[in-house]
Amino acid sequence: MHYGFIAGESFFGLVTPLKVGGTIIEFGDWGAMTVPASDATGIVVRTRIIPLAFLLLLFKTNVAIDGFDTVQSWGSHFFPTAPGRHEVRVSFRYIFSRTMGENSIVVDVAAGQTVHVQYRSPWLVFLKGSLKITG
Repeated sequence: MHYGFIAGESFFGLVTPLKVGGTIIEFGDWGAMTVPASDATGIVVRTRIIPLAFLLLLFKTNVAIDGFDTVQSWGSHFFPTAPGRHEVRVSFRYIFSRTMGENSIVVDVAAGQTVHVQYRSPWLVFLKGSLKITG
């Protein structure tokens, strides 16, 4: 894992990708980003914070696809799925709660398609975060 800077790259820019198995890992934009292979079928969930909520970076996000829960760092993550309709539910952990800012969306994934979904934290942790399909 790379935790430092690469010459010529800023902290917020993407650095040279690292290939692990069939998954490409890129670092930047507040965390690790997994990028699917070009013909992969699945969902990329990108979780972001609003700048005023920078303390949320100390906590993990919960991403559930069709009820299968995972705990992820903030950033973009690829989830392989079968073609069809899937429910994506995103929230984050905060102090004593495991589900703050929870929101969900239903997406349709075609064979060979990668659907991109973006979650943005709310300005107040007790509110719903925004969740939308971006591509």
